[in-house]
Amino acid sequence: MSTPSSSIFAREILYEIVGHLHGDTETVKTLSVVSSSFLPICREVLFYSLRLTIQNCARWNRYLSASPSIGNSIQEVEVEVKALLSAGEQQVMFVLDRVTGPRMIAFRMFNYALLDWPTVPRWFQDALLRTLSTPSIRRVDISRFSNLPISLLSGLPHLRKLQLRCCSFPTPTIPTPTSNVELRSSGPQVPKTRVDALHVNTAGRSYGQLECALDQWIGHLDFPLDLTHLASLYIDVEQRNEGKVQDLLRMCGQSHLSLSMRGGSICLEHLSALCVLQFCICIMHGTGGHAIGTFPGLFRTLKSLESNEHPPKEIIIAAFLELDEFSTIPMNHWEDFDSHLVKLSPITVRIITTCRSTRPGGMPDWSLLLPSLSESGRLISEWQSHEWCYKLLAQHY
Repeated sequence: MSTPSSSIFAREILYEIVGHLHGDTETVKTLSVVSSSFLPICREVLFYSLRLTIQNCARWNRYLSASPSIGNSIQEVEVEVKALLSAGEQQVMFVLDRVTGPRMIAFRMFNYALLDWPTVPRWFQDALLRTLSTPSIRRVDISRFSNLPISLLSGLPHLRKLQLRCCSFPTPTIPTPTSNVELRSSGPQVPKTRVDALHVNTAGRSYGQLECALDQWIGHLDFPLDLTHLASLYIDVEQRNEGKVQDLLRMCGQSHLSLSMRGGSICLEHLSALCVLQFCICIMHGTGGHAIGTFPGLFRTLKSLESNEHPPKEIIIAAFLELDEFSTIPMNHWEDFDSHLVKLSPITVRIITTCRSTRPGGMPDWSLLLPSLSESGRLISEWQSHEWCYKLLAQHY
């Protein structure tokens, strides 16, 4: 008996069927040859993301040469720039030109070691800029570059989330590579890029690039971003750049802002848009002393909230703890922490903890460490898995 064509089913039903197989790659591959109706949907699952490296660049050349339509299924692209310099212009250009399609929503260009943008060959700069300018892109992540041209982030009208890890933007004396992309970054007529989520961090304090990035951004006539609709900001704060971070916050609009910070202090007295404030406290092996050093800045930030007429509704403290190190935190730090938090009525304080230890038992009891806050009924304590916390730490470190 012949099997009826799956084309009689609505496309939504086909998506539902394939969606139940998410993660089961082998079954999705089998389903893709059952009917031509399933093929494009299965391809969207199998080829949703591409991480282009020196190891797989040649293989992707073969895939896309044999089946060019695969490129239309790819929605997230990651490019390891420094390693791909040795792959050759022809191979890299062939892949990037075929995966940059109307369905592409996320682009990441990254390095495992800091790379100076002017040392990247002109052809590769052009290819990256063309990919970055794809109209459908919503999320961009740029990691470990120095001397990026500030115009790189201008004129991206559909971008919503921007993530910068260990990047610096010098005074723009380096010309933008010659291409039609230059048309969108060659003068004051270029529109600013609106972002709803901005994430800036150093990806390791040894690089010391955040101060440079903020110094070159804030107050620059060609500042490329429109922050008036910013809803989420992740940022490192250190004593040396507290003033620049303050300037960055002044550029934010009056919409509801979720601010996530690590270290340092920020005066939040006049920030009326703040809806959620999140801190990351990391007390792992060898970081106990550093963690102790973050408390004074944290206390100054909390104290500034006491006089804020529009305080946040919630403070989230994400704590990643090793009990052996956690026990080195002096008790008076928790007492001061408790006294600052309890003054911030009626703000709810949510502590999300993941913990590991070389010895059994001894999990911290936040109701004992923060008794006044606990008695006020505004303390919410949760436990999360290591996977959750590592994902959070990836945002901050």
